[in-house]
Amino acid sequence: DETEDFGVTPVQFAALSAIDDQPGLDQRGLARTIGFDAATIGGVVDRLQQRGLVERRASPADRRVWQLHPSAPGRAMVEA
Repeated sequence: DETEDFGVTPVQFAALSAIDDQPGLDQRGLARTIGFDAATIGGVVDRLQQRGLVERRASPADRRVWQLHPSAPGRAMVEA
């Protein structure tokens, strides 16, 4: 009920909150942090990115790894 006003699911909000707490987290780390499997979390991140709440950036250490960062609207949603 608490996340419904923002138009996100509880899982999406948990993911966004974890990304906001740990900018640069990769998808595997995110999955471990919120207790979901890596395959499921990919779809969650896709939807957050499509809404402009999360940005994926290539890791400078390993270009195969995508780091997750909250966008300005994503940070604002977590703060609200």
